[in-house]
Amino acid sequence: MGGTKVVELTGTTQKGKERILVVEDMPEILKIARLILEREGYQVFTATDGDEALKILSKEDHIDLLFSDIVMPGNTNGYELAEIATANTPHLKVLLTTGYAGGITEDGTQGRFTSNMLDKPYLREDLIRRVQLLLANTSLEEQIQKVSNSTPTEAMGLLAIGVKAIDADHENLFGILSKCKDISKSDTQSDELNLLVLDELLDYVAYHFKREEAVMVACNYPSLDIHKHVHKVLAQQVADKKEMFRQGNLSPTELFEFLTGWLVHHIQGMDRDIASFCEGNLEDIEREIKGL
Repeated sequence: MGGTKVVELTGTTQKGKERILVVEDMPEILKIARLILEREGYQVFTATDGDEALKILSKEDHIDLLFSDIVMPGNTNGYELAEIATANTPHLKVLLTTGYAGGITEDGTQGRFTSNMLDKPYLREDLIRRVQLLLANTSLEEQIQKVSNSTPTEAMGLLAIGVKAIDADHENLFGILSKCKDISKSDTQSDELNLLVLDELLDYVAYHFKREEAVMVACNYPSLDIHKHVHKVLAQQVADKKEMFRQGNLSPTELFEFLTGWLVHHIQGMDRDIASFCEGNLEDIEREIKGL
């Protein structure tokens, strides 16, 4: 929507073979995205709206990745499409794209889709890199399960993106989450303790997001604006979950599972995408962080 365009560059990447459904209501963007992916070896199906995409998903035996615009005509937007598609096909990977931050939902139930977003206009290599990252993660749900049963150090062995400042913050975030897990498994669960941990988490999330955004500035990360908006939405989702917990509408276990899934999805999607832009920029990163 909104006249965004895909910037296509030449270059080589490892060829894929998976099946991808691209959903986009702008014919020019749909055509270019299809050509980019087909040239990389992927089998591509296309749809111009969510309803058409659902028909394709119902007929095709196996689609590996759904790549969809968020704002589309018809009865089904990108979020709703992703929700329905993954409910019917749990193995399906999802990558959503939008040309403006206003298209991003603040609905906490769809946080796993918000946490991994591709900004428009995107370069050819941006699209291929994000698709490869998603398809290389054979099962995010398996990773979430492993992280849920790991120490913070073990979790970072699975999720480190190779940027020192960001990885250190992520390890601290997993350390806070481990407190939630310990409380949820305790024989004498304390809502008061959980709320204190949530307050600590919210404070650290705000601290970490500022540092991560400083890293992106130092590296001239092209999707800074949309990443910052996703940070804002994710912080609000954590605050909303805290309120649900306070009101007794969310158990400690459900809270821990949501927070762990949210963090893993965001790290393995948008955060991992930052790493390639940080190479050779260590001094700039340190200078930007010190200036906070």
